[in-house]
Amino acid sequence: MTTGERLKNLRLKSKLTLQQAGELIGITKQNLFKYESDVITNIPIDKLEKLAEIYNTTPIEILGWQKYTKITNSNSSSVYDYLPYGVSAGSLDGPDYAVQLEKIEISDFIMGPYAKDENILIMHVNGESMNKIIPNGSYIAVKLNYPIYNLENEDIVVVSSNGEYSLKLFFRDGNNVIFRPCSTYHSFTDIKFSEFENFTILGKVVMYCVNL
Repeated sequence: MTTGERLKNLRLKSKLTLQQAGELIGITKQNLFKYESDVITNIPIDKLEKLAEIYNTTPIEILGWQKYTKITNSNSSSVYDYLPYGVSAGSLDGPDYAVQLEKIEISDFIMGPYAKDENILIMHVNGESMNKIIPNGSYIAVKLNYPIYNLENEDIVVVSSNGEYSLKLFFRDGNNVIFRPCSTYHSFTDIKFSEFENFTILGKVVMYCVNL
């Protein structure tokens, strides 16, 4: 069962219409319909918590993450490194922010299987070149030091060149590596490196929270 199907069943069980439930959550009935139809799959955290509240359930059950409850306490939280300045989703530019990390506390239920993982870095997305998948203003959880040989085509990664970061799709092309945008704007183009050029994959994006 999908998240949307669980949401619809919970609403019907609560005997609420789309209009009524939407008003309680603080969204339009059209947006709630998109949640229930799995058109929108990355539900904002505050809305997810409100949905759990009005349906008398938990975010874990809505998301179908019950299998992780043996790993982590849904009422607990963990502290992660946070890069507050925003990783560019455009060109590879900007200063090296790596030494200016802050700390952020996130509920373990949100992080799911990555709860308490010390190799997770939380970053803020700044730019439009990945807006088909991760819009500007979203948050991403990056698994640091992810081996390049474990990456698959279309994995989302943060690539670093001379201390400058960018969010892109990963592709292999013979001896070259391509970092590709996924945008509604056609002005963004591929960034290609040979295996001998100086670039580093900071990590693989394992989770993201879309800011709708």
